[in-house]
Amino acid sequence: MQCAQQQGRLVGILNGCDYPDETANTQSLEGFCAAAESAVMQSIGKYSQLRSVDYIALRRLETWAQHSGPLLTSIGRLTDQKVLLLRQDYQGKCLLAELLNRLAAKNARLIILGTGNAAIEKEFLELAGSYSNFLFLNLYGERLSEQLYQLGDLFLMPSSFEPCGISQMLAMRAGQPCIAHAVGGLANTIVNNKNGFTFSGDDLVEQGSQLLQCVDGALQLLNDKPKVWQKIALGAKKSRFDWSASVELYVKKLYQQSI
Repeated sequence: MQCAQQQGRLVGILNGCDYPDETANTQSLEGFCAAAESAVMQSIGKYSQLRSVDYIALRRLETWAQHSGPLLTSIGRLTDQKVLLLRQDYQGKCLLAELLNRLAAKNARLIILGTGNAAIEKEFLELAGSYSNFLFLNLYGERLSEQLYQLGDLFLMPSSFEPCGISQMLAMRAGQPCIAHAVGGLANTIVNNKNGFTFSGDDLVEQGSQLLQCVDGALQLLNDKPKVWQKIALGAKKSRFDWSASVELYVKKLYQQSI
């Protein structure tokens, strides 16, 4: 890679995203909760014993359908690439716990949908048992993902590194601005205060602090300056990362250049 970079042959090409004809967004939290309950029940059927994570999710879903506060969502593999920052220590607790405390103070909630590393799943399970504003769905379902992209107010993507990413594109396509670490393809697709919100930092401590500040600022904007918020959400929805442009770059930058 270093040799290719020195020779000017190293290039990065963004993923593409399909943009079907726009349809009205009729997604509701009540509808999502019903679909999530069904998905959790199907997950329960795959195991000989009831998992704690599924029991907690079912109990939480019973009380969530009528919530009207801000909703943060996150979808993806539970690996350190994606969520290392959320696991870092912050004033004696993990950063995710601090984030949940701050969200609770603003009547905001967080849904994480995903599977992955067993240690990370266990940590998120423990937090789900302690914080009533946190729904951890330890499963994956395309239908649930699509509903969350349409339903959420803010999409959380704190990846430590991200060559491109597709989740931010899907969230933006649905009009959900992202809060993302300004690295790799996230920095190439999300423009701070234009179509989303980004944070950075020289180390994990600084990145964690900036993430919390970024969430605080975004929620304050959502609550206090709805017109500005709507402009950013519209900027996300209008952002385009067409496959045709990516394919053209593949041809010009990768295949023709390698001949």
